[in-house]
Amino acid sequence: MRTNWLFILFVAYIVSAGTWWSYLLWVKNEDARQAKQALLYKQLQENGFDDAEIQQMPAYTELNQRYSRQSLMILGEGAALMLLMLVGLWQIQRSRRKEQALGQQQQNFLLSITHELKSPLASIQLTLETFERRAERLPPDTLRTLSQQALKETGRLHRHIETMLLAARMEGGYSYQFETLDYIQLLQQCIDFVQPKYKGAIRLHTDLQQALLYADRLTLASAVSNLLENAVEYAADTERIDLRLFIDKQNYVLEVADYGRGLPESEQARVFDKFYRVGNENQRNSKGTGLGLYIVREFAKAHRGDISVSANAPRGCVFRLSLPALLQQQEEA
Repeated sequence: MRTNWLFILFVAYIVSAGTWWSYLLWVKNEDARQAKQALLYKQLQENGFDDAEIQQMPAYTELNQRYSRQSLMILGEGAALMLLMLVGLWQIQRSRRKEQALGQQQQNFLLSITHELKSPLASIQLTLETFERRAERLPPDTLRTLSQQALKETGRLHRHIETMLLAARMEGGYSYQFETLDYIQLLQQCIDFVQPKYKGAIRLHTDLQQALLYADRLTLASAVSNLLENAVEYAADTERIDLRLFIDKQNYVLEVADYGRGLPESEQARVFDKFYRVGNENQRNSKGTGLGLYIVREFAKAHRGDISVSANAPRGCVFRLSLPALLQQQEEA
């Protein structure tokens, strides 16, 4: 807050100083004009010219025109300088805000990833300590339940690490392995993977009998799974999540629609930014690292596609992933 006030005072000083010095130059120019006019007027009067003749003389007219041009030049250059200074200050302020936003996002990421890594590790540690101290006294069913829980947390930890590694590789130049894929089959596999995490139904709606896509299998599966897990996370109490796959202008369009609390319109353009998560990290109940939707965006860009989000009716969000249906032919051409 103190820095913002100092910046405002600095801007106010720059504007005031620029205005003041421009005004002083303009006053000095006017004073010089009046002084030279008076001197010329006196000299011409001494030579016997009257007032009307003096004002029509070329020397007098040229003197007025020259100082009028100088006055306009002072005002124009002063206005241009002030405009450039204000644009520069605005750019500085914009850069500061972007840097602050990036710092906040990185802090949010550290907070979220610390929680996301600490929780499964704590659960696994507790399970192992239980095995070490009480394994001989626990019934087989309890041992099986604890083992399954530990494996589940290990898988969760593994997925977080894979997400971070994939995001880093995408940013640094990921080597995509394109192949012809059955899009519908891959979507169903992703649904089967995410469905156990959701109490409602995840349904795929499509009139397509076959959808062949030329894409990288790993990143496509990651993108679809991230869209599904995002819908599950923010619509956990709803009864269903709908997937619609159709062709629009030679593009396969996948819509993932949930009926949760939705996104404010002001946040919709930012949810695909790296590390960005809606809300305050210190008061968060939802899980995540802020990398899932970033991976979806990078995948879409690499596959000449597009990803967007809009409001669902009556509530919730619709994420729309569009991928070229003729990408293989385009690559070969």
